[in-house]
Amino acid sequence: MRRAIAANAATPGQADLILAHDADESVRADLAGKIARIAPHLSSADQAKLRDIALEVLDILTRDEAVRVRRIIAETLKDVAQAPPDVIRRLAQDADTSVAAPVLQFSPLLSEADLVAIIDSASQDDRQGGAVSAIARRAGLTSRVSDVISQSRNVEAVAALLANPSAQIREETLDLLADRARPQKPWHAPFVRRAQLRRSTATKLAGFVADSLLSVLMKRTDLEPETLNEVAQVVRKRIAAGETLRAVDDAARDAEAAADPGNKLLDRNLLREGGPRLAEYVQRLYLKGELNEDALDEALSLGNSDFLSLSLAYKAGVAHTVVGRIIAAHSAKGMTALAWKAGLSMRFAIKLQSRLAGVAPSEIIPAKYGTDYPLTPDEMTWLLSFFSE
Repeated sequence: MRRAIAANAATPGQADLILAHDADESVRADLAGKIARIAPHLSSADQAKLRDIALEVLDILTRDEAVRVRRIIAETLKDVAQAPPDVIRRLAQDADTSVAAPVLQFSPLLSEADLVAIIDSASQDDRQGGAVSAIARRAGLTSRVSDVISQSRNVEAVAALLANPSAQIREETLDLLADRARPQKPWHAPFVRRAQLRRSTATKLAGFVADSLLSVLMKRTDLEPETLNEVAQVVRKRIAAGETLRAVDDAARDAEAAADPGNKLLDRNLLREGGPRLAEYVQRLYLKGELNEDALDEALSLGNSDFLSLSLAYKAGVAHTVVGRIIAAHSAKGMTALAWKAGLSMRFAIKLQSRLAGVAPSEIIPAKYGTDYPLTPDEMTWLLSFFSE
């Protein structure tokens, strides 16, 4: 009965005050949900006494010993611009991260100074690491707050900051973080994908991130050609030093090719346009004898699967649907047979298996004697017939 009264919006304020001290946590939780919804919307037009009672009840419940009660209020008020500022600040400083985090991440009422003070306070208490991470995920984070987070030595929070696309992070701050990033693996993936990396930062990352992330870094289209070239050179040094980077050898070559304007064989505008004009472009290149492995390699480095599938169909003399079936089946043998029929090298066939057909590394068919096709002509002819039916 008391829970029903607590949840009733028509319950008099005096009754709410009594229920705010109820011994049953579930009663206080229901009351918290109701009061958090209505209190911010009580304007000056409402009776002053009614408004004051509602705010008093809210104040009592934000100090409740039960985390569940405080969490309900925080979740309800986290993005409410009309919420009482004092209540929001108290919730933001709550000792329990599950209470503080929603407000820290979403509340528009917390100022830059509030956030900096909370980060400074949390840095003194290991239990509050989650609070800094919540701030790091805020939309539109200022560069000042980002600087303070980066200096906090909170690995999880810095990872969240790097993964936040709307956070303003100064180039100098990113460069300093790159100096500290090698042992901090949670930073590597968001760092490599972070927009607007300057050359010094990108080359530092290339010196230690894993193979899969190196490929991501070298395929970025927003980096300057000079930056891509320097990244590729760093990768070359790592390969020469004996690190296990063979999987990114091709990606390094692609990055070097992309960095050299003279190596651009294809019309990028037509590649982006797609549709009938792309088909006409492929046909024109084929008739002129310019649909060679270098052109296909450039398209592969750009990730343009439409151009590649059309080109392979022309060069192999098969229907475009056949190429589509091989790609959809992630068939290593099918893609090898297609590359053979198209007159391409086995080395390039390996690249097509991995990067066009999406064949898993453990299932890729290697070259015979380093350069030869491992399947017989009869086998490959049969495979193409199979995918044609």
